[in-house]
Order: sequence, then C-alpha cells, then structure tokens
Amino acid sequence: MSDIKNVCILGSGGREYAIGWAFKKSGYSVYFYPGNAGTKKIGENVEIKDFSELDKFDLVIPGSEEYLVKGVANNKNNVFGPDSNGAKLEGSKCFAKLFMKKHDIPTARFEIATNQQTLYDALKNFNPPYVIKADGLAAGKGVLICNSFDEAYEKGKQLITGQLIPNVKGPVVVDEFLNGWELSAIAIVNGTKFALLPFTKDYKRAFTGNKGPNTGGMGAYGPVQIDEKLKEKVEVLFEKTLSGLKKDGIHYKGFLYIGLMIVNDEPYVLEYNVRLGDPETEAIVAMDPEKFVENILKAYHSEDFQDYKPQRYAVDVVLASEGYPDNPKKGQMIEINPNYRDSEEHLLFYAGVSEKDGELIVSGGRVLHSIGIGETLEKAREMAYENIKNISFEGMFYREDIAKLDKPYKYTYSASGVDVLRNDDFTDFIKSKIKLPDWVIKEPTGYATILNFTTPAVVLTADGVGSKLLLHIQYKRWTDAAKDLIGMNYNDIICVGAIPKAFVDYLGVHHIAQEHYEFIEALNCELEKVNMSLVAGETAEIPAIYTQNDWDVAGFCVGILQKRLPIETIEYGDTIIGIPASGFHSNGWSLIRKIIQEENIDISTLPFDILTGTRIYNQVPQVFNSVKAIAHVTGGGILRALRRILKDKGWNITLELPEYMKWILQYVELEEALRTFNMGYGMLLVTDKKIAEKIAQEVDGKIIGEVSQTTKISI
Repeated sequence: MSDIKNVCILGSGGREYAIGWAFKKSGYSVYFYPGNAGTKKIGENVEIKDFSELDKFDLVIPGSEEYLVKGVANNKNNVFGPDSNGAKLEGSKCFAKLFMKKHDIPTARFEIATNQQTLYDALKNFNPPYVIKADGLAAGKGVLICNSFDEAYEKGKQLITGQLIPNVKGPVVVDEFLNGWELSAIAIVNGTKFALLPFTKDYKRAFTGNKGPNTGGMGAYGPVQIDEKLKEKVEVLFEKTLSGLKKDGIHYKGFLYIGLMIVNDEPYVLEYNVRLGDPETEAIVAMDPEKFVENILKAYHSEDFQDYKPQRYAVDVVLASEGYPDNPKKGQMIEINPNYRDSEEHLLFYAGVSEKDGELIVSGGRVLHSIGIGETLEKAREMAYENIKNISFEGMFYREDIAKLDKPYKYTYSASGVDVLRNDDFTDFIKSKIKLPDWVIKEPTGYATILNFTTPAVVLTADGVGSKLLLHIQYKRWTDAAKDLIGMNYNDIICVGAIPKAFVDYLGVHHIAQEHYEFIEALNCELEKVNMSLVAGETAEIPAIYTQNDWDVAGFCVGILQKRLPIETIEYGDTIIGIPASGFHSNGWSLIRKIIQEENIDISTLPFDILTGTRIYNQVPQVFNSVKAIAHVTGGGILRALRRILKDKGWNITLELPEYMKWILQYVELEEALRTFNMGYGMLLVTDKKIAEKIAQEVDGKIIGEVSQTTKISI
C-alpha cells in the first residue's frame, strides 16, 4: 500500500469530510474537490475542470453518486468506485429492479410505467399505499407514497412528464408497499469479494420524535447489532448482487449500499446506492478510522479484506439550518468556541459551510456534524450532545433523540434470558442426530411425530408450560396451569390431522406437597373435558436440582391420525383463518415476567386476566377434511407459525390486536412481538378461499388474510 501517497475525495459534504479526515489521520495527503470551508483545515481544496485531471492523484474516492453515474470511474484504475454501467444500480431504478428480478434477488413486486396508460394499468395491480419511484436521480425526492389511487395516478403522471420535480422525468417504477423495519447495509467491494462495514441506524425525519419531513438524515449511531441469522441473509443478498453483476459483465469496485426492508425477519432490497451513505459514514468512520482506511486500501489493491468489529460507539448529531430540508436558510455566521479542539471523545465534521472574509458561513441545509465517541453508546451520545455547546448560528436546530433508546423498547426476549438463536442452533443440532426408521413419517411442520406401525397411525408429541408456571405457582392457578400443559400438547397434535387421546405427565419437584395433588386433580379434570385420559405419569423428587418451592411439569400426548393434511397443495390466493387465543398462552413468559418485575406491575390491576390458560382448540378436528394446513402459534410467535406451514410462500394478513397485545406493545417493539407472541391468534388454518367463510364460522375463527407472493402484515 506504499504506492498510495495522496488521496482526492470528490464532494463537499460531511461524508466527504469524514472520509478525508480518516485518511488524514492515517498519514495520507488529502485533497478535496470541491470541498468546503472545513475540508481546508484537514487537506487542500482543488479545482478540477474535467475528469482527466484526476489522473495525477494516487487514489480518488467519489463521495456522491452523480460523479459515478457521469462516468468518473470509466477506464480509470485510480478511482475506487464502479464505472457508469455499475452505477446504473443507483442511477436507474428501472435498471435496478429488472436486475433484481433477473438474478432472483428478493424485492417488492413491481411494474414499470412509461406513460399515462401504462401507469394507470400498473396501479390497478396494487393496493394502497401506492409506491412510485422516479427512474433517475432525483436528489432524494424521487419516491412517492400515496394513500389513494387518484393521488398516485396524478402525481405519477406528473413525475413521468417532468412537472413534479424539476429536471426529473421519464419512466417510473410502481412498487408494492412493504411493511417492516428498515436497515442499511454498506459494504466495501472489489469484484465478488466484499466486507460489510459496521451497521448503523440513521434518522430521516427532521424533528425530535420522528416528526417533520424526510431529510437526507439528521444523525446516526453505530455499531448496531443484528442477529447472526439476519446478517447471513444480508450477506446472501450481497453475494447474489455481485454474482449478478459479474454475469452481466460488470466488474464492481468501491462501496455498495443496500437499503433493506426487513419483513418478518426476511430482508427485501428497496434500493441500491453505489457510494457511502450520509450521515452513516460519519458514524462509521469515527468508530474506527484506521480499520476503515485499511480495508479500503486492501480492497483497492485486491488484497484480502474483511469485516471488522469496532471497539467503540459513535453518535452523529446533525446541526441543520432553519428551513431544512425544503428551503434552508443560508448566509448566517457560524460561531465555534475558539478553545474547541477535536479529541478522542468528540469531533466536528463540516458539511454546508463556506468561508467569507475569514468567517465561517452557513451554505447548506446540513451544516455541521457533532460526533461523540465512547466505550458505551450512552457515553458516545453524551459526548455528541455536550459537543454541541461549542457551536451556534442563527436558526440552528437538531434532533434531541439521536441514539436515545426509549425505555419502553428496552425489553427483548434475548435480554430476558432466552436466546432464541441459540435455541434454534440446538434444535438444528438435534435434528442432525435424528435418524428416522421407516415406520416414522416425517411431518413437514414439525408439530408432532407420526408413528406408522399401526393402522391408523399413532401421533406423538411433548411440551411443557415454561416459566409461566412460576406465576401459576405463586397465585395457585392450578386449572390454568393444567390448561397450559394440555393445550401446548393437544394443539400440536391436531396440527398434523390427529385427534389427541392419551396423556402422560412428568412432575419434577423438591418434595411432594399438597399443591401437586391439587395440580394433578385439575389436570385430570381438564383432560376429561376434551375427551382425553391421563394414562400414566412420573413424579421425581430431586432436591439436588429443584429449590424448596419450585417445580416443573411436562406432558406427553398420544393421538390417532385421522388425515394427513395436504400442506403441499397450498397455493397463492388461499385463505388464512385465525382463531383467537385466550391470552398469551404459554410462550414468551420469560420476557413478560421481566417486564412485570422491572415495571413493578400488579397483575391484578390489568384490564385482562394475564394468567388465563391456553385455549384448547378441540373444535378444529371437525374441519380436517376441509383445510390444507394447521399451525399452532407457539415458540417463535406468529411469524414462525406461518413460516412452518407456508415455507417459501408469503402472506398478506391483517391483525386485530386484543387488549393483552396492546398492553405488551407498550414495552416491546412490534417486530419483537411478532417473533415472540401469538398476536391474538393461537391457531391458524389455511383453506381454499371458496369455502373459507364456512370454515371460519365452524371453528369460531375469522379470515385474516391470504397466501401471497410477498409478505405484508397490517395492524
């Protein structure tokens, strides 16, 4: 890497300042075109009349996509960025969507419209809200989200003809609206090799509390941790993208930014950017500038480069000018504390700043970036906001909630002690050890095991109550504990088309006490209500394992197969029926108990009975001959239940939340709830839409949606 002595950064914003600052810190001579008043402090601003003048620099890094779309990297080995063909990923939305379709990269369903008639025809194939995207670069204004057909049609026409946005006209993409949460993934790339940069979260809305218009970004922080399985899925998208580019004869180098929508734990590509993000770059660079530079240079030289994990957090708070983003005020004098100096804990990155008569002047909407750095996110945030006290200019505003992790959403299943990913890994390990004899029929949903050595076949399953039992013991709710134990097993059995018949229990205790007699009495009573028999059991006194007052219980259920459900016949357009749950049932209780404890909640004051036992769906067997699949909503919440029966298909459902789910959503994010709880529906059925209404009535359920090519959940 010794051949690189000087670096030229193309652009004038905070992103470009941050890149240049990192290279300067690593000992390189840094030049900027056109730069700003701040970049002069860390390098030299130069005049460039045409791209040929860039040949004198050892390395050129374009900050903005405009340079790349215009071909700054064409036939230039010293430019770290894609040529104009590769830059079409961002320069043309139509090209990008067709590229994704061609190479089987998950994205929203779409159609391309080139005129008034094709726009009308395309919109008719979508439901509101309607998403329309301009084909070419539109300075961040080219995406429209419209709630009515008439609005979408009118604005879409104006976008095509150039009446809506100056200098922007031509084809548009009509996209299906995806409902999920957004994630930005940025990688350093050379050919098919790539390394992800640390994940960050940015804030688009102008004002505190996610209010106001969308902007280029009002701040960011990182690193953001995502689970390994999601990361692996994101990496697959990069692999598919770079493989597709190679197949199309495009050698891609530089940065690749994929804007993602995460829907039910599955990433879909919203858009490609062919450069670094802003303000994400400011946070990424501040976390570990040396590793950032090292990876760029290794990629540039086709050496091995890889992901890195920063040891520090960084928080970037944008200081914007009044009127940003639509009409920012300019020309104000900027005052910076004369004693201010960058340090290991805080930095000041310059963006919309010019110089006049030796004074710093506001020249853009996003003016400065206040960066805080720390061993913890809280410390980094504290330093970023403390740093703002050194700066002032007329009309200055900033969001006060960058990197503020609101208390209601501190609760997750993993933070309560249940590692779902570890559980999945262990389950996969167990599956790898299972060797099925020929008298065992593999059941695709995994709810129960079919033993085919009798006629009819016998079905077997096992389950427990989980940590909800601790509250049942505390409040002596033996009937509800019995319902939970039976329901978790009974409901699994019917998912494979069998009727439960016999039950065996296992009771592990410190010592046998009166409450265990009462529990078994309740268990026997509840079994009789659903025509089952307690045929055997095991009770183990193990004082070496159980404490004085704690005990655990498990159940084993045997059923008789009535009919193999034809899950393989599920097709797009089939109806999904949801049967209401009686409450949280017996899943997610490590998380619920943590909330109850830390929030000092008296469960007797809640507007619902939180300990109600699991609903036993003994009305479902009567429709075995009319349904294609049944899913019991248990561990993994409604998302896993749907995935177990729909496999690679999607779903479009609308959920009406009961009181208990509205309560829990005060404390956990929606995505966490979807992964953990039943969302109000303890059992799901899939059936032909022609008979769906009749089936729903027979099982006391309701139609909640349909099987679809893409996935959408509405609340």
